[in-house]
Amino acid sequence: MPVRDTKGRFCGTLHRKQADNNWQRNYFVLDEDKCLLRYFSIMNAKEEELDWDDYDGEINVRLITKIEDKSKSDDKSIPDGCIIEIQTCNERCYVRADTKEGAEEWIRTLRKAAVNPSKRQERRTEEAETANLSGEDQGKESTDDSKTEHVCYETKIIGGVVVRTPVTKVTDSDGESQSTDSLTRSGSAGATSTIKPIKEGYLIKKGAVVKNWKKRYFKLDFLKLAYYEKETDKEPIKVIYSTDIKDARKAPGVDNNREYLFEVVTSTRTFLFQGSTEEEMKSWIDAISKFASLRVRSSSEPEPQKVQEPTQTFQYAQTTTL
Repeated sequence: MPVRDTKGRFCGTLHRKQADNNWQRNYFVLDEDKCLLRYFSIMNAKEEELDWDDYDGEINVRLITKIEDKSKSDDKSIPDGCIIEIQTCNERCYVRADTKEGAEEWIRTLRKAAVNPSKRQERRTEEAETANLSGEDQGKESTDDSKTEHVCYETKIIGGVVVRTPVTKVTDSDGESQSTDSLTRSGSAGATSTIKPIKEGYLIKKGAVVKNWKKRYFKLDFLKLAYYEKETDKEPIKVIYSTDIKDARKAPGVDNNREYLFEVVTSTRTFLFQGSTEEEMKSWIDAISKFASLRVRSSSEPEPQKVQEPTQTFQYAQTTTL
């Protein structure tokens, strides 16, 4: 079974499939701080202290696109559920654990590291900054507290309404990063407005990095389609503005025998959702398509031409001097 070493790294012995289809036993170490999965020879692993630089190969965790349990193996001597497929942008490799439990532990840890590879590093940085701050004198601490925090805003004109959105980076549990939205309309009062959802409910969504399916709560209003982890959450996981939506349509095929699939197409990505029934799928497609088309039509309307006021010319009579 894999363990954590004294440096907090995830370690264990795995069999790596080579080009000639033979399995070679290696010692694997996952360093989440450095976002690296390295494998070493068994002789190196037996040393009192592992030489981190003396490795046989490595995989950059930031480049991992898929981690899958290859539960069925052509080799009858290998138990089911022990082979793991690790796919990156430019290569694919297979490793094998000795037990099914060990393989499941590696899959969970690798997926967690691949979804948010810099999370541990950010937490370490925050802890270091907190430790440095606590070591300073009270006067310095008071000066730092008095500094004003700078907030960046994104401004959009949607349907003739100026919308200012504070840009706050949030990490999506589905492997995405985006900005949270707090919509503030500029008007005579300049107050924050609450937009009532046109349609809301639970849907199943396919992840962006790890291609798994998760249940999310969706809210559609005149400006955006947002989804949350739970119905009671106040901050969305991600926001898709209606001006970015190009199309909402039924998915052309099936995914692992799943039914009632539909797509929401944007300029940067195609989202895949699943409804519980065909009627629910059609109602979401119709609602999203309707308001996406309204936003496109509203943004493409020409500005009203200004009426040119007639210019008056005055003719002055000639005067004579007596």
